[in-house]
Amino acid sequence: MNVAGTALKTAVLSAAMVVMAATATTGTALATTAAPPSSCPTMRNPVNATNTATRKQKAMPNSQTLELRSGTISGLEYVWARILNSKDGDAVWVDYSIDGGANWRQCDLRTLGGGVNYGYGLLTSSSSSVCMRAGARPKGSTVSYLTGWWC
Repeated sequence: MNVAGTALKTAVLSAAMVVMAATATTGTALATTAAPPSSCPTMRNPVNATNTATRKQKAMPNSQTLELRSGTISGLEYVWARILNSKDGDAVWVDYSIDGGANWRQCDLRTLGGGVNYGYGLLTSSSSSVCMRAGARPKGSTVSYLTGWWC
């Protein structure tokens, strides 16, 4: 497969995962009319973030909790996904929207392991139409979990 074909396949699979996540969480597929953001904002490792807070959370099976966390990195606010009581192989990401959650792009999809229970932080915005939420899928599961939107 050529590079363009691989990129298209990746984009289609990513979009399908977002719809599956929405369907698994809400029980209904979400229809979209506008395009998601063209790219994800700047990302940084939040390991040394200060002024951290949990903005949204969602209970998961096996005493796990999905959190949308925020904190300050080099004077700027970032948000990231974290799973309390995570297990190696769990996946996390942050959905990023520029239209209040009507459309979104999945950012920083990563598989957790090695004692790390969080993904990279995405730079926030002061715009009320920019919203973010955390997503997770436990290892071996077909069900995804999403926090509410934080705008």
